[in-house]
Amino acid sequence: MRELDSRTGIFTTRNGVREEIRIERQDYRLLDIYASWTPARRLKAVADMMRSARETMTAGVRHQHPDWSDMQVKREVARRYRGHSD
Repeated sequence: MRELDSRTGIFTTRNGVREEIRIERQDYRLLDIYASWTPARRLKAVADMMRSARETMTAGVRHQHPDWSDMQVKREVARRYRGHSD
């Protein structure tokens, strides 16, 4: 899990690497919008993004392997979704 220090823009990844992020001026407006969302709305946004990412990944796998069955595509997408892209 990433830990974010919103005061500095520094976050720590799971493996302990500290990285800095930049927040552009226009991003603050989005942050205000996101902060106003209810937890349920935030959860829906995350679910929508995850579904979109999975659909995009599925289309990519189907393009790379047009001869694969639906089950092969589904397994490959699951494998890549877990972070195994090789």
